Amino acid sequence: MLVLAALYPIYPRRFRWSEQLQRVELLTRQVFWVHIGFIVILLVLQGVLLVGFPRLVLEPNGASTALLVGMLAFWLYRLVAQLFIYDSELWRGRPAHLVVHVVFTLLWVAISAVLGWALLVQLDVVGGSAV
Repeated sequence: MLVLAALYPIYPRRFRWSEQLQRVELLTRQVFWVHIGFIVILLVLQGVLLVGFPRLVLEPNGASTALLVGMLAFWLYRLVAQLFIYDSELWRGRPAHLVVHVVFTLLWVAISAVLGWALLVQLDVVGGSAV
């Protein structure tokens, strides 16, 4: 997640966001940039939490359970978006784009699987010690 956040400065130039956003209304353009900021902050916070404080996330209590459920929902939605919201026209017939699509799909599956497993461990549904 920290690596994903670190990549965000590359995206505006790579995807020509400033140029493309000139064609939309000012409010839409500003909402877009605000939402990008929220996404980066969320990625950094999740990454710091998972890397720096894994025991806090796995500790079985209401707050950590709610946090894991929220994080899992976020990443499952990202997986659903990858598979069903983004139009396949974006990668069909474009081998490099298809590779990126597959890599990110696998990444969202992996993140969701790890968070799902952590939630199951925390809830003592599967074997393993939560803390």
